Amino acid sequence: MDIFKTAVTPAATKEKLTRIVIADRFPVISNGIRYEVEKRPNLSVVGMSDRGDEALDLVHTLKPDILVTDVTLNNVNGIQLVRQLMSQNQEQASLPQILVFSEQRDKHHIWGMLSAGASGYLLKNETIDTLVLAIEAVSRGEVALSQSVQATLVALIPSLNQALSQREKDILVLLGQGLNNSEISQILQISESTVNHHISKAYHKLPTVRSRAEAVAWTHINQIT
Repeated sequence: MDIFKTAVTPAATKEKLTRIVIADRFPVISNGIRYEVEKRPNLSVVGMSDRGDEALDLVHTLKPDILVTDVTLNNVNGIQLVRQLMSQNQEQASLPQILVFSEQRDKHHIWGMLSAGASGYLLKNETIDTLVLAIEAVSRGEVALSQSVQATLVALIPSLNQALSQREKDILVLLGQGLNNSEISQILQISESTVNHHISKAYHKLPTVRSRAEAVAWTHINQIT
């Protein structure tokens, strides 16, 4: 685990300095990203680690604006890392924006990271300029995705929508509005056990969705109404 002091340049004082933590199991990649990123006066790498648990500590200690992480890490993987960050931070404003930079391109890893809370997903065959643009995009609250990642998500959405029954969609929408099972049962005029049954069936149909939080994320990402 490495922590770096931020060098403030005259150019950086004119605009907000974006502070970054990098988590990658290969230090040579982290160092390469740091070398290229810090050529930009408004970007500064403040910490790096090859372990998920250490990256979690760095985020809590340094409070960066951006976490750039791979899916595959030592000790704790990227999906677990993001989920722990989300669960341990009640104040969402204190969380960094999370950008995935990974060679993993299958739908389970992509959906797992985005549903956990990542704001972007770039593959490692992208250029460093594309990575920098993605860092700047997520720092503004935007989404950054490689084209092939976008294609994977677009291909995934229709099949998922078709797999869900209308009742399952209705319940997921109400979950997304923050309602609990009792409130949902009253609105839909069905029993709580029936609500639980539909939720369990929806979890079974949606890849990597195994919790209420992930179900809520899925409804927002796919704009289910």
